[in-house]
Amino acid sequence: MFKKCEFCGKDYETHNSKSKYCSKSCSNKGRNHKNVKCNCDVCGKEIEIVYSRYLKNKHNYCSVECQAKGKKLFYTGKNNPLYDKVIVKCEICNKEIEINKYRYKHQKHFYCSYSCKYKGNTIYQSGENNPFYGKQHSDETKDKISQANKGNEVWNKGYKVPWKTDEEREKDRSLYGDKYKEWRNEVFARDNYTCQCCGSSKGGNLNAHHLNGYAWCKDERLNVDNGITLCKECHRLFHSIYGKGNNTIEQFIEFMKNIRSA
Repeated sequence: MFKKCEFCGKDYETHNSKSKYCSKSCSNKGRNHKNVKCNCDVCGKEIEIVYSRYLKNKHNYCSVECQAKGKKLFYTGKNNPLYDKVIVKCEICNKEIEINKYRYKHQKHFYCSYSCKYKGNTIYQSGENNPFYGKQHSDETKDKISQANKGNEVWNKGYKVPWKTDEEREKDRSLYGDKYKEWRNEVFARDNYTCQCCGSSKGGNLNAHHLNGYAWCKDERLNVDNGITLCKECHRLFHSIYGKGNNTIEQFIEFMKNIRSA
């Protein structure tokens, strides 16, 4: 098959029906020949770009710097494809907030701040509402998680909880030191290292539970009388029923009555 080169006009033989040029040199020159001249949409500098890009692009730039400025200029506010927003109310404090339609479509709950999000999670993600409720990782999965995290720093090291004051953070740091360990060991020793709910005494399977919640009853955090020994299963069962954060001794008494009558 003979064709005519689109760049130099020379006749050449080819087996490719889509061929346009007689040689690689003509191919390179021919493609560059289709470049078009236009102006940078930010600084106005004259540039030369491939014709296909000229047709496809809405805006053209001479450099990465101008591209960054152009995005701020042409794609912010109402010009942003995601600008279309919906007004919803925070599910904790009822404050009105603006979110984009994508979030409105895919999220179940909406919050105005991290503080409200934390409170919302204790309501909507605890007990039977938790997607992992009643489930457990297999031993194989636990081993994989353990191996993956070996040698890694704790993800939230140095993270500041936004709804706590510096004084509260400092107090928590001291409580999570030797004093907290002493409190836990004293609770275990008093209860003879035995779960006070089911009687389990398996080593490494015990938790020291605060009868009046650690979060709100700050004066009783290190009071041994405010602690009781539970195995991990009973501890998890209690919090799956009553949630976390605002627990009371009355809840625990009710929990024990229900367990014994079951």
